[in-house]
Amino acid sequence: MTFLRFFSILVFLFSWSYLIKIPLANKGSVNLLDLLIIFYLVCFLVWLWREKKIKNFIGWLAGNKLFWLFTVFVFFVFISWTANIKIDPWNNLGLIKSFFVLPGLFAATLPYLNRARANWFRDYLAGFLFYSSGLALASIFAFLAGQTSYDGRVSLIFQSPNQLVFLLSVGYLVSVVFLLLRKENKLLLALSTAVHLLAILSTHSAGAALSVAVLTIGAAAIKKYPQAAIVIPAVAVALQIILLLGILNTNLLLKHSSRNPFENKNSLDSRLVVHSVTERILKNSPLLGIGPANFQKKYLDQQQEFKPYPQWAVPHSHHLFAQIWLSSGFLGLFSFAWLFVFKIKKAAKKKSLAIISLFILSYILLHGLADVPIWKNDVALLFWFFIFL
Repeated sequence: MTFLRFFSILVFLFSWSYLIKIPLANKGSVNLLDLLIIFYLVCFLVWLWREKKIKNFIGWLAGNKLFWLFTVFVFFVFISWTANIKIDPWNNLGLIKSFFVLPGLFAATLPYLNRARANWFRDYLAGFLFYSSGLALASIFAFLAGQTSYDGRVSLIFQSPNQLVFLLSVGYLVSVVFLLLRKENKLLLALSTAVHLLAILSTHSAGAALSVAVLTIGAAAIKKYPQAAIVIPAVAVALQIILLLGILNTNLLLKHSSRNPFENKNSLDSRLVVHSVTERILKNSPLLGIGPANFQKKYLDQQQEFKPYPQWAVPHSHHLFAQIWLSSGFLGLFSFAWLFVFKIKKAAKKKSLAIISLFILSYILLHGLADVPIWKNDVALLFWFFIFL
C-alpha cells in the first residue's frame, strides 16, 4: 500500500516523462508516462488480488457515477474512432490511450486507494506543486537569459509556450487555493504564487493570463461568498456552450461583418479562420465526429472551400467543447458536458475538495474557450485527477 501510494504520487512528479519516447521495433513508440501509469495499474490490480479486495473494489466502482459517465464518454470516443478508422487508426488509438483511457483509469483508482486517509489529495497536489514550481523557476531564468522564441515567449522543453503555461496556471491556482485553505506555510505558498505568476507572464499567453485573473478574483470572493466556488464553473460551462453556438455560425457572422480573418492581422484572425473551418467540419460530421486525431487532415481537406489559410499546422479546433464534439460525436459531447455538470453538483457537498477541483476545472474551461488544454498528456492527467477528486 505504501509503495503503491508513493508510486502514484511519483507519476505526478514525472508527468513530463511523456516527452520520452521508447521505440517499439517497427511499430511506433510508447511514451514513458504511459508506461508508468500501466505499471501502476498492474500493481494496483495485484494489490487488490493479494488483499482480496477485488469484489469490494468492483462494488465501489459500480456506485461511482463519475466513473460511469467517464466510461460512456470514452465509449463514444471509440465509436467516433471506429466510424473514421480508415484515417490514421493507430495515431487515433494512441491519443485515446494517452489522453483518456490511461489517465482516466489512473485517476479513478486514487480515491479508492486513499479512501482511509483524510485530505489525501494534498499529497498529490504537493507533488505536482513541486514539479510546477521547478518549471516556474526555470521559466523565469530562461526569460532573463533570453532563451525565448522569436516573439519573446518562453517554452522550455515543450513544443510551444501554451503547453508550458497550462501547467504553470494549474500550479498558480493550486498555490492560491492552498493559501485560502491552509493556515501553515503561508509565506512559502505566497512565494510559490508569485513565482508561478511571473512565469505565466513570461509565456505571453493572453488566454492563460485572463483565465487566472478571473479565477484569482473569484478566489478572493470565496471567503465572503462561498457559493462562488459553484457559480464560477457553472458560468464557465455556459460560456463554452455559448461560444460553441457562435462557432457553428462563424461564417454567417463573418458575412455580416467587415472583418476578413484571412488577412491574418493578428492571432484573433487565425482563430476565426480555424473556427470557420471547424464549423464546416462539424456540419459535415455532426453525429459521429471525425475521430480524436484527425482534425489536421480534415482542416487541410477543407482548404479548397476557403481562401488560403494563414496558419497550416492546426492540431485541434482551439475550443474545448468543439474539439470534444469532433472527437466523440454529438452524444460524446453531451456525456462530456454532463460529466462537468455532475461534478459541479457532487463537489458542492465537499468544501475543500470543491474549491480546489472546481477552480482547476474552471481554468480548463475558461482557457478552453481559446485552446484545448487537455490535448496534452500531463494536463490530461491533471484534468481526470480533478474530475475524480
